[in-house]
Amino acid sequence: SSANRLSAGGRAVASLWSDRFRGAALGARWQWVRPRGEGGWATGADGIVLPTEKGDLHQDTNNASLLTTALPRTGNVRIEARLQLDAPDGCCADPVQAGLVVMKDDDHYVKLVELAHDGLRQVEFAKETTPAQPGYPRYGNTVVGTPGTWTWLRLDIQRNGGEERYTAWSSQDGIDWTKGGTWTHQLGHNARLALVAMGGTGHHATFDSITVSRFTSVNKTRAHKNSPHKNSPNKNR
Repeated sequence: SSANRLSAGGRAVASLWSDRFRGAALGARWQWVRPRGEGGWATGADGIVLPTEKGDLHQDTNNASLLTTALPRTGNVRIEARLQLDAPDGCCADPVQAGLVVMKDDDHYVKLVELAHDGLRQVEFAKETTPAQPGYPRYGNTVVGTPGTWTWLRLDIQRNGGEERYTAWSSQDGIDWTKGGTWTHQLGHNARLALVAMGGTGHHATFDSITVSRFTSVNKTRAHKNSPHKNSPNKNR
């Protein structure tokens, strides 16, 4: 059922559904793409726990397991997640990451994840697409703040005619938010949400909750604007 609430900016947000993954099985809305094997996930008191895996979703490497669900086909949509990645300080030799992907397919998506790589901890917001011309980049990324012990991720989708704008936010407490950049994309009416935990083995991502809502406009208050910077694809993926 839908529930109306006010965002920090005083604008109405209508919750469409929320999942806290406390049951013994996944809800009917969720479907696996490249399913994990036995022991590859678990639900329970803390939410859904996904061990990080070696697979990835990056240019020609498309072997990560994806836990997907449908999104509303039209209108403005907000996706929020609370998650924890247990990678310690100083981690990791591989770009271990966990978070959200909104995708048309493996080569057309936006990705908002907590990333741990070579001692760097950050929230990364990336886009992959078909290049306009041969030799042009397929993948690019920006930074959206610093993770906390638990990290809140928010992805706002604004649709206006044929234009789709994807704006990223992150928070360490779910109250004060850092606003990141905005990507434009053409993911279409059939775009799906996917949860990922990928880039390297040996760690766990816990998703406490996922909420999908309608919103009327972008929340502009209680946000700390984060200037997008380009990052080395070797370091920040």
